[in-house]
Amino acid sequence: MKRNNICIVLSFMFLITVFWSRKADCMAEDVFPTSTPTINSGQSGSFEQAEYMDESKFITSGIFVYRIIDETQREIEIRGINTSETKLAIPETIDGYKVVRIGYNGYLNLDEIVYSFLRLKGTCKDNIKELIIPEGVREIGIGACSDFNKLEKVSFPESIIHIHPGAFINCTSLNNIELPSGTMVQTEAFLGCTSLKDIKVNGSYLGKSVFEGEIDIIRIASGGNGPVRIGSAIFGSNIKKIVSDENVKLISFKDVDSINNEVKSLIVNGKKTKVESGVDGVDTFGSIKYGILYTVPGAKCISWAKKEKISHKIKVVEKVKRVTGTKKNNSYVYSWDKSKTTEKTYKYKKAKKKWSVTDKNIRTKYNVYGKNKKGSKYKFIAQTSKNSIKTKYKYIKIEPDYSWK
Repeated sequence: MKRNNICIVLSFMFLITVFWSRKADCMAEDVFPTSTPTINSGQSGSFEQAEYMDESKFITSGIFVYRIIDETQREIEIRGINTSETKLAIPETIDGYKVVRIGYNGYLNLDEIVYSFLRLKGTCKDNIKELIIPEGVREIGIGACSDFNKLEKVSFPESIIHIHPGAFINCTSLNNIELPSGTMVQTEAFLGCTSLKDIKVNGSYLGKSVFEGEIDIIRIASGGNGPVRIGSAIFGSNIKKIVSDENVKLISFKDVDSINNEVKSLIVNGKKTKVESGVDGVDTFGSIKYGILYTVPGAKCISWAKKEKISHKIKVVEKVKRVTGTKKNNSYVYSWDKSKTTEKTYKYKKAKKKWSVTDKNIRTKYNVYGKNKKGSKYKFIAQTSKNSIKTKYKYIKIEPDYSWK
């Protein structure tokens, strides 16, 4: 009887240990939003990998080759495309199944990845210039569109959660991308895209070495709540301009993976936006050279610029005074006193170990908002450098523009 009790206790303890071990693994993997198995080292050759790579389960339908991933939910992933078309819009459904993935999304050892081996099969690599991915697709697989040398444009749906490692690596003709809100973009997803000049990230989670090379502009929009980690995402990059909107919470330049990175202009239009740099990760060996910070009065990022001895510019604008208006037929004509705008430039003098300040008068721009009822909300009408405007709105609000473009 005692022996039976001991066995029961030991079995119970074993089950608890397994449960917490599995839970800890899940918690460790649940860093970014994802709906497929996380890519883990040491998983090469697993059952999951064998099933994902089993071509006997591939089905051909017209120009598409796909694999059923969930019969109950009627979901498939596309594994090949045979087309001579230069512009391809992938359908939302094929044979009554919903397309939710493009490419391979199974387990792999990251140290053994050969992206071209996992690329979409077929003739698509040599022909497609524009790829339109439909709403409902959640993931772009590992190396799915690697070496698509003619690919110039990709349209991503808002449903995209995950762009896996090397998904568009070496797409040398790709010139601009706009990432959906909150998308996780993993290691080397756009590495080697030498023509990529215009990038927009919407609160995206950026992995390591996502971008490299000569980049004209990176636009940061507030599509998520977390930090935008530009530092870890760039590899040997020369960026002419980074522009963030007023609602971005944090721009991080920490954990750079390569030397000779440069950001010539950093434009921070949010008063509460924080900027950080330095080193957190043990594998970091890179650096970034900064040019000029452009920001608004009282911005939190100014303290970062002072700490890093980075030159910065701020617009100081007088408030708008004496707005008057008259009604003419079905329109209203408003005018107001001109406001003075001063551009203040702060530069650190190393020899004197102190900051210098210079002032320059520049043209004032005004943001005009209007509404027709007192209880309703104002909406943006126009931006103008004039001190008058003709509008259909009965009530207007004029605010000087502090932002930089």
